[in-house]
Amino acid sequence: MVPNISKMDKASIVKDMNDYIQLLRGQERTIQAESTKNRVDMRGSSI
Repeated sequence: MVPNISKMDKASIVKDMNDYIQLLRGQERTIQAESTKNRVDMRGSSI
């Protein structure tokens, strides 16, 4: 399910899908970077 479909023709749907996938990939990279940073921070902290 792709949110924000602009038009119902196939080309527009494929473009919207691609845009949404790129958005999700960007969010994934951000989350992975934050997760990596948190792991590094936890290793360096003394509990």
